[in-house]
Amino acid sequence: MSLRAQSEIRDILSGNGIAYDVTTIDRAPLGGGNGPVREGYKSSTIYKFKVKKTDYDKAKYLISNVNMND
Repeated sequence: MSLRAQSEIRDILSGNGIAYDVTTIDRAPLGGGNGPVREGYKSSTIYKFKVKKTDYDKAKYLISNVNMND
């Protein structure tokens, strides 16, 4: 997911009063070497968002139009 998408999701969730936690995962190879990269894969960073179960359906709907891969 791009940094732009992560920022957009934060704005959407915050703007709709949905509390969230975000975890950043770096998928780059250890040592910073050039490991295999999937075709079309542009980033080695993944952002995982967690929301309350009661907010899940609303959050999923609100972010459904965010382009995750630009």
